[in-house]
Amino acid sequence: MNIRQRFFSICLAGLSFIAPAHAETITPKIVGGTTVTTAPSWMAALWVDTDGEIGFCSGTLIDTQWIMTAAHCVETIGTPVITAQIGQADITEPLNLAVVDKIIISPNYNSSTMYGDIALLHITTPQYVTTVTLPYSYASSSELYEGMQMRVYGWGETSAGVTAEYAEATPYLQTATLTLQEYNSSFPDHIFAGDYGKDTCFGDSGSPLLFDGIQYGITSFGVADSYDDYTCGTGIPGGYTDVSHYSNWIDDTIAWVDGTDDNHHSGGGGSGAELALMGLALLLLRLGFRFRL
Repeated sequence: MNIRQRFFSICLAGLSFIAPAHAETITPKIVGGTTVTTAPSWMAALWVDTDGEIGFCSGTLIDTQWIMTAAHCVETIGTPVITAQIGQADITEPLNLAVVDKIIISPNYNSSTMYGDIALLHITTPQYVTTVTLPYSYASSSELYEGMQMRVYGWGETSAGVTAEYAEATPYLQTATLTLQEYNSSFPDHIFAGDYGKDTCFGDSGSPLLFDGIQYGITSFGVADSYDDYTCGTGIPGGYTDVSHYSNWIDDTIAWVDGTDDNHHSGGGGSGAELALMGLALLLLRLGFRFRL
């Protein structure tokens, strides 16, 4: 069994995005979903610039100045500059942007096993909107059962059976319902969901998995029999970081950072150049793009 992160890197090359041919790349749709005209106020698109390489992931606003996402979206060589776009279904318009100034990755994160695939991002501009509801404790995951219909959101690939080599993305938010499944006990801090023809896919990394308005999961990885055979929507469920597993860490981290005035964090962001970069990225999105992984 092989796992593959659901993100891609985007390099500026003329009027298209072309990702490098290596696995450590960042992302954007949901297979079998429908287009959302009004995004939840807490949904966030994340534009990640690492030494000139632009990537894309998603996240959720969990507090006025905090976004939760997947750790593999922000685990990069160097210090990424991240711009968040919050509460917008159509991300071609540069509206409601916020700059990330602190990046905190779970100390348990392991990129090989995907354990601890969760990160918190602090933004400079408070967002006085409704934030996503999180499970109250680790015990919350015991309330989930196989067969539950979970909801996902994302801007990733929409075609079932697509491979990483050629995938397309459009900048319009999608949503779908996925069936919660018992799948593999080798991932103690993950839950699994998916159906044949309905799945998260390349570009959905960091997106939420919810039930009854509560976010139980963060889109983390897809599973395949072999690395080369990995596709989306095959009926093999995808892996989602179990948010309830990290309830205490989330609360403690926010309380610690908000209660200090120093810069104890694992990364940071700028204040001006990334907004110009965002404008260029949005322009290219309007023209459409393809990406390779």
